[in-house]
Amino acid sequence: MARVLVGAICALAASQAHGDTRPRTDSVEAIAVAFEQGDYQRVAAQAEAILRQSRQTRDEAVLEFADLFGELASRHVDSGRTLEAGFLFEREYLVREAVLGFASQEVRNDLFRVWFFYLNRGHYDNAVEYLERSLALHEQELGTNDIAIPMLLYHLGFAHLRLGSFEQAERVLRRGVGMDTDFYTCLKLHYTLEALYEASGRRDVREEVVRRIQAFESGLLDELCTDDLTP
Repeated sequence: MARVLVGAICALAASQAHGDTRPRTDSVEAIAVAFEQGDYQRVAAQAEAILRQSRQTRDEAVLEFADLFGELASRHVDSGRTLEAGFLFEREYLVREAVLGFASQEVRNDLFRVWFFYLNRGHYDNAVEYLERSLALHEQELGTNDIAIPMLLYHLGFAHLRLGSFEQAERVLRRGVGMDTDFYTCLKLHYTLEALYEASGRRDVREEVVRRIQAFESGLLDELCTDDLTP
């Protein structure tokens, strides 16, 4: 039943975009109207009512609503409603994580989509919030040496840099530089550190970073990512 109703809601969203005024069930209409008005508490209440009527298990039905949030978020992206889309991508992730847990690759993909969405659109405060969440969950569930952590540190450092939070950016980027990671991520960490020191007026440290990059690219330095970078 939940799948039928979710399908009906998505169809409703599509039909509204094309001016279709076909009859709708009261529950589907109520959810659609609440979404349009941004009344997400009412959306939650209507969703609970539908879940109580569902023949599926509660978890199965809840996951259908996670899919719905993702579908509606994509529609908002297409229409240029960035903040609304971001909010819905967040809901998709949070709902799915509540059911499946962070160990699920699908949940980690959802969280990646949230922070990457905000990062690409210049909403760096939002990006930092979800990057920090992703980093903490990776460390908690997968260990502090998980292969994804240096990449997360690079993106987090970049977001802090764009916000002008130089101390936080340096702390995060220097941690990434000290980790064992792939060449591409390591080089991006160094280039972002270079940009950080340039922006903060620390030319002497910037020159040291540049020398290390040049030495590595010319074969004079065996390891680029190391914890002995001059502070």
